[in-house]
Amino acid sequence: KDRVDKSSVGFDHRSELSKHESQTDAAKGFGGKYGVQKDRVDKSAVGFEHHAKLSQHSSQTDAAKGFGGKFGVQNDRKDKVAVGYEYQANLSQHGSQTDGVKGFGGKFGVQSDRVDKVEEKVADRSAHTYAERENVNQYKTKVDVRGDVKNFKSRFENFGQQQDDLNRKRAEEIKRQRELEFKKQVEKESEKQKQLEQEFARQQIQEDTEKRIEEDTAREKAIEIQKEEEERIRREQERIAAEERSRQLEAERTENARRNAEEERRQSEQQRLAEEQQRIAEEQRQAEEQQRIAEERRQAAEQQRIAEEQRQAAEQQRITEEQRQAAEQQRTKGSGITMRAIYDYTAADQDELSFLEGDIIRDVDPIDDGWANGTIGNTTGMFPLSYAEEELPTAPAPVSKPARQSSVSSEVPDLGVCGVALYDYTANDNDEITFEAGETISNIEKPDPGWWIGVCRGKRGTFPKDYVSLVSSDGAPADIPAQAPVSDDGLCARALYSYTPSDADELELTEGCIITHIDQVDAGWWIGVINGQKGMFPSSYCEIIN
Repeated sequence: KDRVDKSSVGFDHRSELSKHESQTDAAKGFGGKYGVQKDRVDKSAVGFEHHAKLSQHSSQTDAAKGFGGKFGVQNDRKDKVAVGYEYQANLSQHGSQTDGVKGFGGKFGVQSDRVDKVEEKVADRSAHTYAERENVNQYKTKVDVRGDVKNFKSRFENFGQQQDDLNRKRAEEIKRQRELEFKKQVEKESEKQKQLEQEFARQQIQEDTEKRIEEDTAREKAIEIQKEEEERIRREQERIAAEERSRQLEAERTENARRNAEEERRQSEQQRLAEEQQRIAEEQRQAEEQQRIAEERRQAAEQQRIAEEQRQAAEQQRITEEQRQAAEQQRTKGSGITMRAIYDYTAADQDELSFLEGDIIRDVDPIDDGWANGTIGNTTGMFPLSYAEEELPTAPAPVSKPARQSSVSSEVPDLGVCGVALYDYTANDNDEITFEAGETISNIEKPDPGWWIGVCRGKRGTFPKDYVSLVSSDGAPADIPAQAPVSDDGLCARALYSYTPSDADELELTEGCIITHIDQVDAGWWIGVINGQKGMFPSSYCEIIN
């Protein structure tokens, strides 16, 4: 093991790699927590939303500066060497232009000071006039080899040395001439530079003069502008003062108008309060008058109720006696048995009779085995006797119709304001009425906020208004709570016998028909509705079914 290479591992090796910080902390690494790691952001890199605040050029803040300047060219940016087309430079003339002796060619064809200076002892002169002819000796190509070889060698070496010396001198002369020419050139350039500097100084002075003139002109123009601005400010101040005076006058007029309107409103309010007090007093007087009238009506109603109760008691006693006599006559008559169905029955054969509970079966003829023949309407058939019970065969004689009901017509009479009882109520005094939930109270009057007057069961009296819900013109309850449901048809009854009306204000009854919206206005005669027609009918010819 101590000889194993530490970097060599087997296939079964699973190295534990350390995670990058971006894998352990979402705020770090490429992208960072919000898309870019803040400490990795290039300081010079900005997003599309970046709006750099660039410093403005001097030409953007001062019109006198920048390209073009105040008058087309900024003076401090002018190239000193650059001049306009109108510029006329005073050039210095060449020496050959001022002195005919000088210059190329000179007075006699060659300017003497331009001749190449070579020492007299040097045979080879590089510059001569055309009048001179150079006497050039022919180069001796033939070498005298007579004499001693050493002497020849020394002479040859001396000749080479002389030639070298001559070349060196010639090079030094050329170098000296060039140095002189360079010095002259430098002097000339220096002179030219001086002239340029003088010209520049002159131009600078001229520019300074022009600048001073421009500054004076600008200053005068600024003074003129300042005066104009002062004049404008003075006029503006006068205009503002005039507007302020006008505003004050308008405010005074508005304040006066407001005060006048306030005074009118106060007087109107006082008048309204006086009228309101007068109206309240009148309403109180009217309320007292209505209360007095209601009290008188209540007393009259109480007297009428007592008389009506006495009359109803006598009438009820008479009706009972008449019914008893009619039943006695029917029993002695011995034919035409009438029975009432106590259960529903559906015919099993064509010769049987079907009926519902409560139906009246006429002309019953018993047969064997508990069956009988009977008639319902125009249908005759057999039925089981156990499904019916015996009933009075003939209708009782209706009691005389009260005279106060003679005004009832075939149309629906005006019952005044009507309501439906929400809860049962038992009268505590003689001037109150008793009713059950669902009963209709008609001819309602409202003499008191908590107690009303109305008619129910043929009796007129007072009752608490919270026990009754007013109904609309079509008889439907306006607002009835769930715990006191009321039928839309009001109090209903089923006709036990057929009845033919004798007056126009009476209803025609057919045996088994349903009468709705019954108002028990009298002990012997009621008012109800059949097929939309309202009228009176004898109460002994029907029975209440709800």
